[in-house]
Amino acid sequence: MRNHGFFFILHMLLIMIQWEELKKRVKKKGCME
Repeated sequence: MRNHGFFFILHMLLIMIQWEELKKRVKKKGCME
């Protein structure tokens, strides 16, 4: 289970990248709220 930490970091990075893309899309649409 030595790779567990590596996969965890990779997973967190993936989430961060997706979150950034989501924020970019929201900015393009303009604030809908």
